[in-house]
Amino acid sequence: MEIVNNLSSSEAKIILFRPLFSGRTDVYPKRYETKHGHSGLIRMFERRCKGYEALGYSINLPASAIPGWPADVPLPSEPSWKNTYAASVRRLVRDGIDSRLGNLFLHAARHFPEDAQGTAKARSSSEAFLFRRLETLSETRGKFKLNIKLPIPFGGFPDMEVDLSCKEAGIVIEIDGRQHLNNPTAYRRDRTKDLLLQEHGWIVIRCLADDIAEKIDELLDDVMRLLAGRDHYRERGRSSCGY
Repeated sequence: MEIVNNLSSSEAKIILFRPLFSGRTDVYPKRYETKHGHSGLIRMFERRCKGYEALGYSINLPASAIPGWPADVPLPSEPSWKNTYAASVRRLVRDGIDSRLGNLFLHAARHFPEDAQGTAKARSSSEAFLFRRLETLSETRGKFKLNIKLPIPFGGFPDMEVDLSCKEAGIVIEIDGRQHLNNPTAYRRDRTKDLLLQEHGWIVIRCLADDIAEKIDELLDDVMRLLAGRDHYRERGRSSCGY
């Protein structure tokens, strides 16, 4: 086995450190070095990028520039996109992300036309991304079901379909399209649906499709807090009943 020290080649050092730091987000490089021998401070590099962006240039960094992000899923480089989704990217990397989830995230972050077809695509892509994220987290894996019908009469039908539901904790997540913002009929229908769900013991999280990719950090915090709260409530109930 080769002994690696400060005199070893760059290739040997990379082979040594790659498995040690792969996927870690608590390790931050202080210097960079290109294949052509150019090197410098990371902070200086970031300042230069910001300076070019301030002049109107777009900095096209590879996905590998973000530690933990799948290298085969290129991220948009537009400053406005990065500002909008920076928190979501950080949360996804922190919790762990693979190529499939990364592609679903980018699809959900797309800007769809504001017609009925575009609204349906936005809801569908956001729903798929959120479900995959919940399925890839140890705290929520297997707990949420997609498009389940609950035995609650609604809208002239004997049952009610919800977007995502966790029977164990009694949580429903409903994803609304843009038309819900300015459609009184849709608004009243949603309020009636929420009330019926609450009457049957469900907690409802209602969010806009456009917010799933942009605010996944806040949404996941809400879900985790509700899951923990429901677990605590059940434990208190067992204790009070003498279980």
